[in-house]
Amino acid sequence: MAGAADEQDDGSDAAEAREVFFGSTSALVEDTPKTFGVLAANAEVLSWFMRLQTQWRVGMNGAYGLDYSVFIMMAKDEEVKRSDRVWLLEDLRLMEREYLAAFRLKQAKASGTR
Repeated sequence: MAGAADEQDDGSDAAEAREVFFGSTSALVEDTPKTFGVLAANAEVLSWFMRLQTQWRVGMNGAYGLDYSVFIMMAKDEEVKRSDRVWLLEDLRLMEREYLAAFRLKQAKASGTR
């Protein structure tokens, strides 16, 4: 049995999973910043966005959107007020659009198409 020190923790399983669901991403990951700042006003929605990263709807052409029903279910379970769910969902949609646009642009650059 190999010890933990013998195992590589290079994220290859995660990279392989990304390729299965989103297409080849190896060229995209390399230029991703390691740290970034977050305005306090955006911290809550960013937290939700990060929590929902396993909830992408995926079709033949890759990811196309988040599964909002999961957000609604989680928010209700955590007793997030309805008025807060409304603005959180609006901000999540904005983040989703921008994320997908940036992801597709990087993917196009990596493949040599635009």
